[in-house]
Amino acid sequence: MSLSYSEAKKISDRYAKAAYAHAAEQNAVEPVLTDFQSLAQAVRDSKDLSRLVKDQTVSEAEKLAFFDALLAKANPVSKAIVAMLIRKKRIDQIGLITESYQQQADAAQGVTPVEVLSAKELSDKQLKEIEQALAKETKRAIRLSTRVKPELIGGLVIRMAGRQLDGSVAGQLKRLQQRLAAS
Repeated sequence: MSLSYSEAKKISDRYAKAAYAHAAEQNAVEPVLTDFQSLAQAVRDSKDLSRLVKDQTVSEAEKLAFFDALLAKANPVSKAIVAMLIRKKRIDQIGLITESYQQQADAAQGVTPVEVLSAKELSDKQLKEIEQALAKETKRAIRLSTRVKPELIGGLVIRMAGRQLDGSVAGQLKRLQQRLAAS
């Protein structure tokens, strides 16, 4: 039986909370986060790995052996958590668990996650300027993530703290079109 997104998210949040608590006890929050991010990225990037984590016909022992080898250089706390996820048949949710774990780490460290969407790749200098401006405005540390969306035409869309600031050309054209339709 497949879970709905909200059910999977709720379950993933519980596992992430437990993983974060365990990692914090072991002073391993950052190494575990790095390991989780690498693993989640590998699952997203590899069709074979993605199939493996979802395949219920692959035995627990085979998955444990595979992930033990894959995570040979990972933090021992990460390895223990991944082994627990395999035993509980939740390794297929590593992406959602990683997102939730990141959110908990950010909250504990007073970091505000910010997503920046742009029509083209931004330079390191531009990203640094955006980060500094947002940190100054919010008086909090900022963690930027970026995505390129050519359909924005130009400008930026910034998402943070449940808000969206749309300074894109596409957004401006849409607002202009709405004003013209309303008049």
